[in-house]
Amino acid sequence: MQERPRRRRFRTRRPKAEPRPTSSPAPTRPGRIEPRSDRRVPIRPPQPRGDRGRRPQRSRDEIRPGTPCVILLDCREGEPDRTGAPAVFEGFFDFETGDPRRSGGGIPRLRVADERLWGFECWWRLDPGRAGLTADDREQLEASKRLLRGLLRDARRSGAFRSLPART
Repeated sequence: MQERPRRRRFRTRRPKAEPRPTSSPAPTRPGRIEPRSDRRVPIRPPQPRGDRGRRPQRSRDEIRPGTPCVILLDCREGEPDRTGAPAVFEGFFDFETGDPRRSGGGIPRLRVADERLWGFECWWRLDPGRAGLTADDREQLEASKRLLRGLLRDARRSGAFRSLPART
C-alpha cells in the first residue's frame, strides 16, 4: 500500500488572541525583562469589503500616455537624427505584438512627429514643461557618454568582452 504524502497545515493570518486576565497576576521572576508595549506592531483597522479589490491610487509622478517628452540622444543608425526633438509618451507595449502593457511589463514607446520610437532606441526624459533640450541636459549627456566610453575601454582592456576590438 502506498503512503500518501502529508498535507501541510497553513497558519491562519489572524493575530492570536490576547490572554484572558486571571484573578491573580502572574508571578514575575527577577531578571526577566518585560516586553515593551510600544514595540508592538499596530493592527490594521479592518477594511470595508468593497475596497479590497480596487487598485491602489496612482501616484502623481507616474508616467501616463500623452505625457510630453524630449529625445536626448537618438541612438539609431541610418535614420534621421531626432536628438532634441519633442516627443509624446504613448505608453508601455509588448515588443513582439505591440499590445499595450502595464508599466512593469512593457517597453516604453514614444511618438516623434510621424514615427514611433521604442524607449531603448534613444535616450529620453519627461518634459512636462515642454522646455526642450536644455544646457543642463547637454552637460549630463556628455558626462554620460564619457562614462560609457570609459566603461567600454576598461572592459576591452580587462578582456571581459572578447568580441569587442581591443582599441585604446
